[in-house]
Amino acid sequence: MPTGLNATVGDGQVALTWTAYSESNLHGYWLAYMPAGGTWTLKYITAPTHSYTVTGLTNGTLYTFKIKAVNTSNLKSDYCLPVTATP
Repeated sequence: MPTGLNATVGDGQVALTWTAYSESNLHGYWLAYMPAGGTWTLKYITAPTHSYTVTGLTNGTLYTFKIKAVNTSNLKSDYCLPVTATP
């Protein structure tokens, strides 16, 4: 699973970085995020990147973020430990 998920807040956005998953057939990552009391939104991020900025967020709202890796056989790792941030 990816590790070291870090969130940096901005105006209506959160920039995420993580330690890349070290698998030779890594295809990408599933990012899941949700506002407090809301529902999860999923976003697929193609490898080899290990950063992504989530935009269109509501300032002053607490969000939870987590990410997992996907290989070319569509096998998924576990989600990393979640982080929270408030833009």
